[in-house]
Amino acid sequence: MTTLSRYEDALASLEQAIGYDSDNAEYFYLKGQALFSLYRDEEAVSAFNRALDLDQKNAAIYKDKGQTLARMDSHQEAIITFRQCIQCGYNYAIIHYYLGNSHAALEQFAGALEAYNKAIQSDSSDPTFYYCKGNVLAKLERFGEALINYDRSIHLDFSNAETFNSKGNCLVNLEKTEEAVYAYKMSIHLDAQNTTYYFNLAETLKSLDRTEEVLDAYQKAITLDPTRADVYHGKGVILFEEGCYEEAYQAYEYATRLDPTNTLYHLYLGDILRRLQRPAEALDAYENAIRHDPDNDKAYSGKGECFLLLQERDSACDAYRRAIQLDQSNVFYYFTLGNILKDLRYIEEGFEVYDQVTRLDPNNEYAYKLLGMPVS
Repeated sequence: MTTLSRYEDALASLEQAIGYDSDNAEYFYLKGQALFSLYRDEEAVSAFNRALDLDQKNAAIYKDKGQTLARMDSHQEAIITFRQCIQCGYNYAIIHYYLGNSHAALEQFAGALEAYNKAIQSDSSDPTFYYCKGNVLAKLERFGEALINYDRSIHLDFSNAETFNSKGNCLVNLEKTEEAVYAYKMSIHLDAQNTTYYFNLAETLKSLDRTEEVLDAYQKAITLDPTRADVYHGKGVILFEEGCYEEAYQAYEYATRLDPTNTLYHLYLGDILRRLQRPAEALDAYENAIRHDPDNDKAYSGKGECFLLLQERDSACDAYRRAIQLDQSNVFYYFTLGNILKDLRYIEEGFEVYDQVTRLDPNNEYAYKLLGMPVS
């Protein structure tokens, strides 16, 4: 007989008992527990409520009702219920921990910290309490305090990979990069099947210019979970920066397939295809970027560069005009448009554009030279 079958049988027996004695709080409490075990949460809450109608001072019923509400993401109701449990004398660490979790889920961080502190005061030997308190402090960007709590949690339980990962995130924010790398490596040592740990390691190693290790970490993440677009993006950026355009192209092909609405991925794909001298395909990539973000100036600039490669200068002008409309402070856009206009013999408009370059960049000697003016 399966565990669920046993709970179903228990539920049937309790229904029968309730039929004989409908004022027995214990029966309704046990019914609620059986329904909770069967993941029939709304029915479980109803059973717990009936039990509480019959026995309003039973802290255990409040505790189990609160856990059920929390699992239903009804955290505000759960908070009220856990507080009722405490008022009934169930002032144990675990109930403060549950209370803290519901506060944290609602981003009520002050309440969460108060509850976790009380849990720790009641039981200073549970690593989970310190870990959860550390998470709240990290959310509040109090990284030094968060780190203290993660270290305390690790001292009590050296086998929790997630605590090392969270510690690594904290160390990154404290700019302690080498220590963060060690923390991420520890999380991988404890759980080598977690994609996020490899991803975090790779992202941190990038700032240390350890390219081979970065690529290895990304590849391990991809092997574990080939459906994460952000991992292909991370790998693609490194390959792009290293000039490995064919491999970068493959990474962004995957990234754009997995997350076709991500503008940044299409922009990178377009930039890579341009460098591979495939301007027609690059144009498609930039159009995809514009489709998802019509006001992206970089996509129009990329289109302009593609049109230049295709010797379509009028179209390049139109693309750069649009890029300038979207970012009127970008000297490169004005300068490139001015050069195209000069080549097309649109002298008057070209002068107007070069004049704008000198306004934005008063030390641009080439623009002054084209205007026939001395550098001021």
